[in-house]
Amino acid sequence: MKKAPALAVLLALAAAVSSCGPDAVKPTADMERLAAVRKVLNDISSDYRERRVDALLARLPADVDKADPALRPGLKRDLERHAKGSLDFEIRRVRMTDADSSVTLHWTVTLTPSKGGPIERKGTAVWTISRPDPPRITQMAGDSPFGVSPQ
Repeated sequence: MKKAPALAVLLALAAAVSSCGPDAVKPTADMERLAAVRKVLNDISSDYRERRVDALLARLPADVDKADPALRPGLKRDLERHAKGSLDFEIRRVRMTDADSSVTLHWTVTLTPSKGGPIERKGTAVWTISRPDPPRITQMAGDSPFGVSPQ
């Protein structure tokens, strides 16, 4: 009876050792594209936290001012009026085509004024992120995380 547990441990150890080879698992093309989408969102979060308005605007659609004239001044207002700001994303769904990725996400903006408590806003959006290098947002639909502080 004692041989069965010892044999099970020995088999588990052999399986673990055989799976630890020198060859790394290569990511698929889809995994690389998902990583690129995540990187775009992480870069946007970092630019927001570091108050790099020009870098943020460079990642947005070229016609952002036509589509939403209040976005640029609202973004500047968010970052200039508050001592700290953060923008966090939770990806809910990604749909990929040959040309781009459509990302459904929840976002949370937290703005901390120099006096008083933090302001938190949440929303849901669908962003289309192009595939070219570097990827950039080509379309934005839904709630915008830019320009959420009170006027």
